[in-house]
Amino acid sequence: MKRRIIFLSQLFDPEYSIKGLNLIRTLREQGYDVEVVTTFPSYPKGECFNGYKPALIKKETMKGVPITRLWSFITPRKSKMARLLNYFSFFITSTFYILFTRKADLLYAYHPQVTTGISATILKKLRKTKFITDIQDLWPESLIAEGLNEDSFLAKIVRRTVNVSIRNSTKVVVLSEGFKSYLLEKGVSEEKIEVIYNWCPEESSFSQQSEKGHSLNLNEGSRSFFYTGNHGRLQALDSMIRAFASFSPCQATLTLIGEGSEKEHLKELSKRLGAKNIEFMNFIPPNKLKRLVEDADVMVCHLKDQKLFKITIPSKIQAYLSSGKPLLIAAGGEANRLVLDAGAGFGAKPEDVDSIRDAIKQVIAATREDLISKGKSGQSYYHENLSADVAKKKIIEVIEESL
Repeated sequence: MKRRIIFLSQLFDPEYSIKGLNLIRTLREQGYDVEVVTTFPSYPKGECFNGYKPALIKKETMKGVPITRLWSFITPRKSKMARLLNYFSFFITSTFYILFTRKADLLYAYHPQVTTGISATILKKLRKTKFITDIQDLWPESLIAEGLNEDSFLAKIVRRTVNVSIRNSTKVVVLSEGFKSYLLEKGVSEEKIEVIYNWCPEESSFSQQSEKGHSLNLNEGSRSFFYTGNHGRLQALDSMIRAFASFSPCQATLTLIGEGSEKEHLKELSKRLGAKNIEFMNFIPPNKLKRLVEDADVMVCHLKDQKLFKITIPSKIQAYLSSGKPLLIAAGGEANRLVLDAGAGFGAKPEDVDSIRDAIKQVIAATREDLISKGKSGQSYYHENLSADVAKKKIIEVIEESL
């Protein structure tokens, strides 16, 4: 009999999810009976995708994968209360569904939201279901980085809740060595923790990239920089705007693609600084970004100068490395070290405008051959260490050890 696994995640295809449909299909090909329990797709705009309408429960099959979608509170509002209601409502519906559906041999709790770990803990207590918790964000550290008081009641409650779910899990999957060190300091046994780096879901399309894509805009002097992703407080893109505003369009241009709570502020800042070399574009689905990425000379990653981000690796790093483009990285800690060790780019200190300016100058001064070489070096490093094949093999090993 096939061993049954429930993959619990509030984020799933057709939303952008690293551990999504592609991973589940691989697990089913390996002989596991996997059911996905998720909600209706709405990220990042807070509106249901075309073809979906909220309901209490909806069953569907996507490329052979059975998916159960459950109701959750969905709204375009970005307030903390709206986000809390979104997380809590899915916690309620998913816990009750799994409690009364056919029992699984293992629950895989994908953990961008802290509530999946809570659900898994409750189900272990009530149904004796073992579970793996896959930690993509450290809680409450992520909330503290956004401004929550570390000594607040909410922070203490979230920390205790996370500690309980980790303690009850069979295995804990983390995305960086920094996360592992953090958990070891908190007393989690080393045998329980597995470091499995995230991968880029679009890696196959990037691997087919033409040589032209590596050098399309490498004109003498001028360099084209692209940033893709969230424009929020944690990305602290003010520093990037201020640094690039110091250059003329014939030296360096910056294109920012995406949405976020700080986007209007960033556009106003750019206008106030009189920047003629900065352009903003709306959200573009990752699977449609390939052509734009090919137009870039250098990809940009920046995070707030916070302790948390010194031990994390943003998933865009894998996407950028896979694309074969060099990076300007200003995230600090492990992310900076990974890019520089791979020989894939130029490092700067986060939220340090002068340091970022110096990195931009290095890019401008670099030869066409230097930039292409760094891009290829990063792409090779990605395929050897961070690819989907490498990560999936490790995930299967963790599942086998947990069953």
